[in-house]
Amino acid sequence: MNESVTQYASTLFGYIIGYLLPGLFALITISMWFPNAIEVYKVFETANSTTGIFLLAILFALMLGIELTAFRFVFYDCFLCKLFFKIDDFNNADVKQLADEKQLKAFKYLVDQHYKYHEFWGNVSIVIPVFFCGTLHVKLIAWNTCSFVIYASVMLAIFIVTVFAALNAYHKYVKRTNALFQ
Repeated sequence: MNESVTQYASTLFGYIIGYLLPGLFALITISMWFPNAIEVYKVFETANSTTGIFLLAILFALMLGIELTAFRFVFYDCFLCKLFFKIDDFNNADVKQLADEKQLKAFKYLVDQHYKYHEFWGNVSIVIPVFFCGTLHVKLIAWNTCSFVIYASVMLAIFIVTVFAALNAYHKYVKRTNALFQ
């Protein structure tokens, strides 16, 4: 396979997991808070659904995913990751090393293999609490004490694992990027 096609596919996959999938999750979560949004989703179930409506929904999900990235950046990159990891900011000498094609290729690989997953898990972890509260808001499950405790425990476990995965991916990205620039 052509190397540029492989790089394009890897970059596209990174955008899908970094922005589109968390954006779709956020889009679904929005419908729990705004009942009129459910009516829009019902259009997809009918014959009236068009490529234009589908494209509009995808673009809106992408926009939400990119917006989530701002919240993820503040929560993880500016706060949690700096709290847990020693982070060496890139300096001009590091950036100049990217002029070398091998260094640039290795750096892109690290972004695709670690940072994009950090973006996915970080963005999803921002939506999980809103999703949890949304399910309580619309009462998707007939709540009794036992079912609530089980559901809350499962959602908390998912949230903790997702936050840990985001931190781990960021740690690997920083550690391996710093090693690349040594």
